[in-house]
Amino acid sequence: MWLYRGNPITQEFLGTDQSECPHYGFVYVITNSINGRKYVGKKVLWFKRTLPPLKGFKRKRIVIKPSDWQTYWGSCKPLIADIEAQGSDSFTREIIELYPDKRETNYAELRFQIMHNVLDSLDENGNRIWYNENIDRIYYPTKAYGVRRAEEHRLIMDQLS
Repeated sequence: MWLYRGNPITQEFLGTDQSECPHYGFVYVITNSINGRKYVGKKVLWFKRTLPPLKGFKRKRIVIKPSDWQTYWGSCKPLIADIEAQGSDSFTREIIELYPDKRETNYAELRFQIMHNVLDSLDENGNRIWYNENIDRIYYPTKAYGVRRAEEHRLIMDQLS
């Protein structure tokens, strides 16, 4: 079950036809209630498939149908492993916000990941808070000095503004 603004959300809420739904996708957080670790990601609400033309026609066909968002648990291997080991009942899935297009959805996910320092944030025991192993498959967690460097960057940015 997905929560949006504290309430369960279903496909019926969004509409069963893309033309009825003003949303392209959403940014979400999955939280492990046992150890508090989190994962942030994005998910599209609609799958668009291009099919070959029908016999005797030249134009390809485009089929749009609801995505698998209702059963989706993220793409992070450590998160999936914990879900399998601890059971899905130990996790909550919350939609942070719905977005109208691909650009807004991608940007919102990136902004959230950077603002919350998902690659380098550590808890009081020195364990990573976020399951995220990368941002956009480009940026990866830094070495042990990552949190210190993040604080140094924050101080430098504060001095510039």
